[in-house]
Amino acid sequence: MFPKKSFSQNFLRDESVLRKIAEEVNPSDTILEIGAGEGALTEELGKRARNVIALEFDRELIPGLLRRFPLSSNVSIIEADILHTDIPSLIDQKELPISPSSSSPSKISSESRSKSEFRQWSIFGNIPYGITGKIIRLLVALNPAPDKIILMVQKEVAERIVAKDGKQSLLSLSVALFGHAEILFTVSRNAFFPAPEVESAVIRITPSPGRLQNETRERILRLAKIGFASKRKTLANNFATHPEFSKETIERILEHISKPKNARAEELSAEEWKRLQRSIPTAHNP
Repeated sequence: MFPKKSFSQNFLRDESVLRKIAEEVNPSDTILEIGAGEGALTEELGKRARNVIALEFDRELIPGLLRRFPLSSNVSIIEADILHTDIPSLIDQKELPISPSSSSPSKISSESRSKSEFRQWSIFGNIPYGITGKIIRLLVALNPAPDKIILMVQKEVAERIVAKDGKQSLLSLSVALFGHAEILFTVSRNAFFPAPEVESAVIRITPSPGRLQNETRERILRLAKIGFASKRKTLANNFATHPEFSKETIERILEHISKPKNARAEELSAEEWKRLQRSIPTAHNP
């Protein structure tokens, strides 16, 4: 199959990179792979993990994947869109996602797996660069959370995700509220077919033991969207444009959390966003 530009497909073919990614696998893990593609990474994951549930959105790739990974293997191929898949239900085996090409549930090869087998699970994927942000925001909101998330992303995006205070973004904040992100290694464009125009990086995201409840996390992110609305404006001025907030209220809260009145959204750490959310009067908490 020739990669489709409409799907942002760039198949990873460098065997040394594939093996290096697969070194992150824990042998007792069940792995959810996002975007099986040709199955090169899927195969390396399957050699090391207990089970692999590989999602692939491009239905033209499914027949080749099913030939490569027969039903007797520990790899299950599912035709599904990660953005429209109930991942917790899939992992728990309570119900399976609907295949885009049919009205019946997609089937997993091993139907006898118990819920206890999924207590350790991780997410791996070489994800489409055009929807990286959407996928990551989906993954860090999962409940229960995976033990770790290993993703191949555009190098520039990886650097934004791990950005420290002063260079925060909505994406890096959403990850920081979930746990810890780090760049494991960079990957040359020559490792792919066809070669993309940008360099890539593999990141690892691990959840914090005391991470926030999703409801609190979403409240913080809704506030952050207001704060990041215009990068040229201060945090207080961005909030001042919202009908439910006043500039004076936000400046008072910033002073309370030891930030200057002219602070910008990107200057606040995840902990400071938590404090800001707790300090806003309940009536104004979205």
